[in-house]
Parts: sequence; C-alpha cells; structure tokens
Amino acid sequence: MVQNGLSGNFLQNFHFSQEPFAIIGGRFYTLSRSNGINGHYSFSLLGKAYALDESEEVSQLEKNFVLSRRTDIERMMSQYIQKNLVDKIQAEKSEVARLQNYYESAQDASIERFIVADVFNAYYHEDKTSDCTERTTADLSLKVNNQPSIKELLTADNSLNPLTQGSGFMAIAGRCYLLEECGIKNEREGYVAFGKRAFRLQQWLQLEELCKLYGAKLAERIEKKAAEHGQRFAPILHELSRQKKELLEQNKRANSDTASLGEIAFSKIGRNEYEISVALPPYIIEKKGKYYRFEAVRIGTAITAENGLVRIKGPPKILSGQYTHPFVTGDSVCYGEINWASDPGVSFNRSYRLSERKKTAKRIAEVIRRGKLTLEFGYLGKNVLAWHPIEDCNCEIASSRADAERYARSQGISLERICKNN
Repeated sequence: MVQNGLSGNFLQNFHFSQEPFAIIGGRFYTLSRSNGINGHYSFSLLGKAYALDESEEVSQLEKNFVLSRRTDIERMMSQYIQKNLVDKIQAEKSEVARLQNYYESAQDASIERFIVADVFNAYYHEDKTSDCTERTTADLSLKVNNQPSIKELLTADNSLNPLTQGSGFMAIAGRCYLLEECGIKNEREGYVAFGKRAFRLQQWLQLEELCKLYGAKLAERIEKKAAEHGQRFAPILHELSRQKKELLEQNKRANSDTASLGEIAFSKIGRNEYEISVALPPYIIEKKGKYYRFEAVRIGTAITAENGLVRIKGPPKILSGQYTHPFVTGDSVCYGEINWASDPGVSFNRSYRLSERKKTAKRIAEVIRRGKLTLEFGYLGKNVLAWHPIEDCNCEIASSRADAERYARSQGISLERICKNN
C-alpha cells in the first residue's frame, strides 16, 4: 500500500508530541492557557480556559507535506501505474500472443481451428492478425513518460475533511473528540467557544487510529490521481482483453465437432469431411414493384481435409429441407452463368493447401457468401431464367414499399432484409 511509504505527516507529529490541538473549519488551532479569560476562540473545561491560537489551514499543511515528500510520492504514483496498468497490459499482451500463436502456428494443421479462426473471419471480411499487439508494444513506450505531476495533488481539498464528515475535532492526550454544535456551554464536560458558537466534545477515537486513517485516505487520493493519469492505457487494456476473450471463445469452438459464430456454422459430418453453412433469417424480395416473403433457410457446402489439403466439394446447397424459391429445385440452387473459377477463383474438388490459410479460407467463405447473395438478390450470372416464376411461389405480401415495411415490422423482420432482386 502507498501509505506504508508515507510517514511523518503533521498528525503523526502531534501524536508523538501529545500536544493538544483543534481543527475547525479546515484550519488548525493550538492551545495555550488564557489565565481564565476566554478569547474569541477558546476551550473551557472544569474552570480552566485555553485560547485557541489560529494557525495554518489543513490543506496548506497537507500541501507542505506532499511537497516535502515529492520524490517518494511521484515514485509511488509511477509504481502504481506500472503495477496496476503497464504490468497488466504486458501480461495480457503475452497471453494474446500465446493464443494467436496457438492458432497461427504452421505446425497446427487442425481443420477445426482453420474453420473457426480463418473461414469464419473471412466470411465477415475480418483479418484477425497480431497488428493490435504490435501497436500496443509501441504504445507501451509511454509507461513512465508523462507521469502524474505532484502539482495535481496541490489543491484546496484535503484528505482529513472526509474522515470528520466536515465537523471539527479536538485532540487531547492522544484522544480525539468530534465537535458538535450546541446551545449550552457545559463547563464540566468541556466546550469550545468559537465566536458566538459553542461546540461540545463528543468522544470519537484515538489520535493514533486517526493518523492511520488519514494516511490511508491520503494514499487513496494519490492512487486515484495515478489511476486517472493511467487512463491513457485503458483503451489498450480493453482491446487486449477483447482479443483474449475472442481467442478463448475460438479455442472453445475449435475443440468441438460443431461451432457457430453469428450466422455461419460448421459441423463434422464424416471422417475428414465438414459442412460449412450460413443461416438466412426471413427476408423479403422486391421484384418489379411487388414484395415476396421467404422463410428462414440454411445453406452450405461440404469440404474435405486430408494430408494438409482442402477440397470444396461444390456450390452451396439447401440444408434445411424443402424450400420454396424461384432459384431452388430440391436441395440445389441455380447460380446462373457465374464463373466460379474466375471469381472467387474456385475450382470445385481441386486441392488447396491448408498452409495457405488466408487464401484457402477466403475461397471457402466467398463460395458460401455467394450462395446467400443468390437467394436474396438474384443470379450472379446473366440471361438465366428462374426455375420457378416468383409469382408461383405463393408468398406475395405487398405491392408497395410502405406496406412491405409495415409487414416487416409486424413480423420482426429487419428493414435491411428487404432485398431488391433483379
């Protein structure tokens, strides 16, 4: 704790000397005998009166202490940032790098990891690399530079006031008494006369305990200032935590024969054979000014993986049973005159190297994506008639955009799922 390195504050000095004092209204007062004549500020007990000699404000005494321990306090703030932020970032960085290496190692030929760490990312056009980790390394050069300045602690506030909840107190013979305003001056119990106001003494705690509480509160203030200054590291730590969580989730998915992320999923369907699919929520096709609703469907394709080679067996098919759609017959989808070999550069049943993870993953993802786009938006080729006229699908729901949108809202279909199909 920081307070272990903060000794010798003004309260501790009075604890050791046992000299009585009072703190009222944020200002320090010492006691002296007044020969029975009460001054403007005084303390009276059993016929004896003591003048309260006004001294410095508590905030100034605290400032003086902070300045006298400047080197120690700035070192403490630096150590706090190092321990609670920089070291934590370094640890997260190492863990993220370890998890990334686990997936990206050339020695790791797991097809499951290839699918969840590469194909899934490629489907969403994401390139999860170690760029953020490398960027973080550069950012960490800030770790000691621009550290908190001692001047940030030199304010009108003080760390003693919160402990007394704004009330004054008096310390006599090593014991502290809170000052509670009253209307009667009880000579036997003792009271403080402060101008026209009178305060009675309410037993509180030992001065030694207050010294400890004050040291802890001052340390808390120092740590808070260090934490505020260290917030420049927060985005780095947040990003690393996000990456680690994501990689751990990938690990969990990769150790299973089935996994999903959003609308894309995979399952193992045989020895060295996997099915990769996407789920299409309900959608509405706009064609020639009319609107047609189509139910949810899952489409996908199979791949085989053996001896470090991957093969895409064919274009995506319907996987969720009988499906009514102009481009669907049985489980087959008509893709028109699309040239798969040209774009996305796929030859079905050709072997692609698993070691070329990004390229191979992109081919698989693009094949799946084109299946989705065909059902929602139309043929990717040219001059091909639908197998079934859309008018015969018995799914017309509106003849205007406004009516289609009202229908979509009533059915919980996103307006983004209204697709113009040409």
